[in-house]
Amino acid sequence: MPVERRERAIDTRAGAARLQSIHPYGARRPEQCLGLIDWGFVNQTYLAYQRIPTYYEWYLNADQRLVYEHHKRFLQHLQFRSPGDWVLKWPKHLFGLDALLEVYPDARIVFEGFGTDLGRVLRDVIAPFKPERVMIGGGMLYIDDKARGVHEGYLVTPITKLELVMGLNLAGAAKAVLAGISLTIIGSLIAGLNAIFNPIADLELLAMIVATSLAFNGMMFLMMVRVDDPLVPRAMFGVLNTLLFFPSGAVFPIIAFPKWLQAIAIIDPFTYCVHGFKAILLKDGGFVAIQYDLLFLFTFGIGTLLIATPLFKRTL
Repeated sequence: MPVERRERAIDTRAGAARLQSIHPYGARRPEQCLGLIDWGFVNQTYLAYQRIPTYYEWYLNADQRLVYEHHKRFLQHLQFRSPGDWVLKWPKHLFGLDALLEVYPDARIVFEGFGTDLGRVLRDVIAPFKPERVMIGGGMLYIDDKARGVHEGYLVTPITKLELVMGLNLAGAAKAVLAGISLTIIGSLIAGLNAIFNPIADLELLAMIVATSLAFNGMMFLMMVRVDDPLVPRAMFGVLNTLLFFPSGAVFPIIAFPKWLQAIAIIDPFTYCVHGFKAILLKDGGFVAIQYDLLFLFTFGIGTLLIATPLFKRTL
């Protein structure tokens, strides 16, 4: 990615201004020590991505002095023409303090606690993760009923196929709405978000939760309308997270992704869900800020159900 584009992505990231005031960073600046530690292959971060028991056992007994010796040479290279002191920041230095102080005998260690600011740290990341909790709905209910053999009754009732599909999805959406309301209230209280105490914001949040529930239930029902095995949709959640959740702007700005992922974000209901929740909970943007998100989510949800209806098999 070009340096200029990376700089724009960093500047538009949620909470960038406050983070820059605490810890300046950028495409042309040195970052946390993670990049320097990686070169030594003695890095606890690997264990956050993969389960590697043998590496974990090796890591606990590894000599980290070699890592910090390389770390020191890298810093000497960076400050070759600009001598001075370094202010370094990386939580995992706690696991190698003995080695760090052996290589840097004049280092000063500063421990910083979150204190009462923990809520401000959480609030920028808690809102985007609510949508994922309401994905299971109508399609999953029907598949589970088929697996239990209790679906024969409503397949022979004198209602149309459209009524049957809408009923299944409204039931799933109702379940998702209740879960979404609970998560919104609990998450907002934990993060110290005051938006939930504003009646207007509560109505906007309710509209977003309902629209999100309908959109995700419709999407899942369309994807699962011909599926019989209840394990299939659960196995797909990891793939859906990768293709839909991460490009949505919940964790990283959309502009930071390649063009093909940006194209997916345009039709991704997660994108509009994340934008809407952020606009209400973090920015107090009002209805104007979420009107297009609501329009897309309701249209997407109804559209997917209308497409799924003729594909629905009303047979045992």
